[in-house]
Amino acid sequence: MEIVPLSTLKRGHVARVERIDGDDHTARRLQELGVMEGQQVSILHEGPLGRDPIAVSLGNRTVAMRRAHAERIAVAIQR
Repeated sequence: MEIVPLSTLKRGHVARVERIDGDDHTARRLQELGVMEGQQVSILHEGPLGRDPIAVSLGNRTVAMRRAHAERIAVAIQR
């Protein structure tokens, strides 16, 4: 198992949220979007310009976020 930022996850691959890095404000904001440790996550879609924003599947919901925020979410992927 490898721990990487969510922003580097390839489209269609599934991972598990390990932790949220960054200041308390950023962590709280991501938790309000539904990001929680142990949750299954995958990248569904990437924006056309600079691949930003991204659509992320979090359990049974889909949210859009900037890559800068996805950079703060550490996920575990199986290789």
